[in-house]
Formats: sequence, C-alpha cells, structure tokens
Amino acid sequence: DVKEVTFKEAPKDFLIASSFKNIHMIQLEATEESLISDIKRVVDVDGKVYVLTRTNEIYCFDRATGKYIRTIGRLGEGPGEYVSAMDICYDEKEKCICVVDYYKSAIHNYTLDGKFLGDRKLDNDTAEGVGWAVYADCAPDGNMLVSLRMSGNKPPRDYAYIIVRPDGTSTGVDVFSPVKSEIGSVEVSRHPIAKSDDGLRFFKFMNDTIFTLSGDEVVPFCKLNLGRKMIPKDVLAKMDSYDNINAGKLYQSGYSLPLFELYEDKNYILVLTKPLTLQGRDNYLINKKTLEGIHIKGSARVAVEGVMFLEGRLMPDIIDSNRNEFISWFAPIWIDCMRNEIFAKNLDVKLYKKEMRTFFEKADPEGNPCLVFYEN
Repeated sequence: DVKEVTFKEAPKDFLIASSFKNIHMIQLEATEESLISDIKRVVDVDGKVYVLTRTNEIYCFDRATGKYIRTIGRLGEGPGEYVSAMDICYDEKEKCICVVDYYKSAIHNYTLDGKFLGDRKLDNDTAEGVGWAVYADCAPDGNMLVSLRMSGNKPPRDYAYIIVRPDGTSTGVDVFSPVKSEIGSVEVSRHPIAKSDDGLRFFKFMNDTIFTLSGDEVVPFCKLNLGRKMIPKDVLAKMDSYDNINAGKLYQSGYSLPLFELYEDKNYILVLTKPLTLQGRDNYLINKKTLEGIHIKGSARVAVEGVMFLEGRLMPDIIDSNRNEFISWFAPIWIDCMRNEIFAKNLDVKLYKKEMRTFFEKADPEGNPCLVFYEN
C-alpha cells in the first residue's frame, strides 16, 4: 500500500530554518564575464556551484565565497559547443556536468574544470526525445531521467519522461494523453525531478503521487493529500487545449493545483504546486522518516516573503536541491527590498540569524543574484 501524506497548516511559530544544521549565504561575483540576470539551475559539486542562466550561459563559482571561476562550454554549433542549454545536471558515475542541448538534440559532457569530454551516446529515438527536454537529472547508476514538453505535433510525442540509459537507449515513462496541446509545445512542470537516497524522485503528469526511479523500475513512494482532488486527465482533456487552461480555472472548479516543482534532501521532500498569478506559492514539506506534512503559504509580495525568510519561516524561491541541502536564490531586487522595505522601516522582524541582516546590508544591489544553502 502507498502511504498517504496529509498536511497540517504551519503554526505561526513554525521555523522551517530550524530543520537544518546551517544556513550559508553567498552573492555570486559579477565580472565582465559573469553577469547574471536570472537563474534556471544550480548544481553544487565538490565546493563549486555551476549556474545555468536563463540567457543560456553556464558559470562556475566558488561555493564558499561566490567568487567567479570559469564558464562551462561556449555557444556555437561546433564540437564542444552548445546552442541551447535547456538544463544541466551532475553525473555521479562519470563525474561530469551534463548539458542538455535541445536544439542539437544532444547531451554534452564536460569535466568539472570545463573540459569537453564528448557527447553522450543517444540512439535516434532518444535524441528526438531530448529535443523536447525541459528538465533532467542523473541517478547514481548513470541513468538519466528527462522530463519533456507536451508536443502539439502530429503525431505528438506522448511521454512525459524518458529514462536515458548509458548505452543511449531510452524508455518512455508516463503519458500526457488524452490531454493535448494545440500549439507547438507546452512546459507542464518546472522542476519535477530530485535526487534521492535510492535513485531519483519525480511526479507524474496530473498526478498526486510521488514516485521513485531506481534502475529502470518506477515505484510509488507516497501519495499527497492536498485537501482537493487532482483533476482526472480525461476531464482535463474535455476542458480545452492544455495551453489555454490556467491553474486558476482548475482551482476555481474545486480541483487541486497541479504539482509543479519537487526538491529533496536527506531528511525532507518539498513540493510546490503550480503558482496562481496573484497568490503566494503553496509549499508542502514532507518529513521523509515520519511522512508527516506541513503546509506553508507564501505571499505574492516580495516584502512579506522577505520577512518570512529573515525569520526562518519560509525558504523562498527554491531553485535546486541535492541529498545535502536545499538551495534558494535571490535576484538583486531582494537586496533593495530588504534594505528599503524592511530594515529602513524598522519592521518588527525576529531575525533567525543576525548574520542575515549583515549579509544584505553588505550585498551589492547592482550585482549578481545571491544563493542561500539550507544544509543538512
């Protein structure tokens, strides 16, 4: 039987920050070679953080200080170059950074020092699937799980995921049908996969169960009771083309918001549902040992979430995770908000750590984003 997780509302005195051994904060160094406006992915390996930006660059920084070290790969269509880095991840087996290039339908491998190792072997069908990639991560055995966009092509590619094996073959997992899109492609989730102790964790399309991928085997881990029923795919298919259906319509119809992001460390799983435009994010925290759940409601206002962060009540803007930590990121606008909307107005904030105020007072509002590591 699959165990069901129910969620209690977080008490006012609940401090999510107290669930971690340490909180480490850095501002990424801004140089002429490493200017960042928006972050898509962060990979933390061997004292370095590898940052994929939404403008298609991959930078490496020192994890302790944020100092810029190097770029990984370069734009272009030649050997060792990538055209469109949809995602990056770390292959523990081969000890390399994998760059998922959907334009080339290829996966490029680089050493941690940025040296090009070659492309991952892919058969024709697998390469075609990689051309629809959104997100990817590697299991310890070398298998890679890749989430795909919903395709409007005829005939469409119907799988929500593919398992890419080291030999270049792949197997489809989960299907979109009967739900369809009338446009070229639709991104149905943002961060649906996380590394776990026993493989990879992920959720299926329009499903309220978290699954584990171990080898080629997919098994349920737990079922989430979010207080509302997840809309059945056959009902969703009758509503409209998926690209025209927003989360608000589903919520107003009495259904749960779809699962959108998944993160995990050694002790906790964090699930976020698809965001509503004018409401704060719903954060669902699961204790892996007890399978007890806590619901933490965020805010659509940066200043409110800023206070919640400073008090240790929220991990805002989670961008990534691994077995040892959760990682949040802050755009420079947060620095101005902390100074002008919180500190300057002397708001009654019970700082979880005094160093938080010192950090934001010293941070450069004209500089690069900041990263926060919640370490276990």
